[in-house]
Amino acid sequence: MQVSVSKVWGTVLEIVKARLGSLVGLWLVYFAIQMFVSAVAFMFIGASVSVAALEGDPNALGAMGLGMLLFMAIIYLGYVYIASAQSAAMSRMASPLVQTSFGDAFSSGFANGLTLLGTTVLLLLGYLVGLLVLGMVGEGVAMAGVIAQGVWSIALAALLIYLACRLIILPPVVAVEGVRNPITAIVRSWQLTKGKVLGIFLSLLVYIAIAIVAVGVPFAMFFGTIIGLSQGDVGPAIGAIFGMVVIFAVLAVLLAVLGSTFGAVVHSELVGSETAE
Repeated sequence: MQVSVSKVWGTVLEIVKARLGSLVGLWLVYFAIQMFVSAVAFMFIGASVSVAALEGDPNALGAMGLGMLLFMAIIYLGYVYIASAQSAAMSRMASPLVQTSFGDAFSSGFANGLTLLGTTVLLLLGYLVGLLVLGMVGEGVAMAGVIAQGVWSIALAALLIYLACRLIILPPVVAVEGVRNPITAIVRSWQLTKGKVLGIFLSLLVYIAIAIVAVGVPFAMFFGTIIGLSQGDVGPAIGAIFGMVVIFAVLAVLLAVLGSTFGAVVHSELVGSETAE
């Protein structure tokens, strides 16, 4: 049985209405953690550069450069881990399969962040290998003409959409089902979405449409403000620009909440279908 688009979005709206405060709170707390990590990282980088510059030793500067690259790599992994923990926490809070408190969802985010970080690394490695293979095939397609290139581009887009539909429930698989092995989580997601891609894709189209409208309307207003600014209407235009920045920030949070809830609800529907079958 395919995923029901109307049922998914009906449940999504119910969950968002009931748990909006907690979901937004989780997003903000993890965002604050990211900002704190950023501040510490920039302070460390600034201090290191200052010390190396004062020493005036080229060897020290070279060693600092290598150390800085390693430090930046660690910081990047830290960002991905925090983002993964945020995704896990919000997925658990949004899941219809569990009733959880803010504290439990927050702590489970950190507990499951490493697993989602592992899945991200594995998928990235798979992406790089696939990119290499597809790149070689693409070179052959490029010599076959414009029509072949068009067909190839469409096929690649379809492949990416297909993979997105098969892996979209990874956060709730980890956060709700408690799967701790990254490979097992990917396999579990693949099993649950088997034969359900069409329903997931149609449901995903609704989310994409909502995102386009939500971003498109303020952007059109923002574009009009820029035109007003170019015509010399400076005061109201600058105020409107700051207003647009606030609107876009709020939209970013709400779309993140909606996306996490969507993934959690799709996962709950697939688990329910699995049980029924």
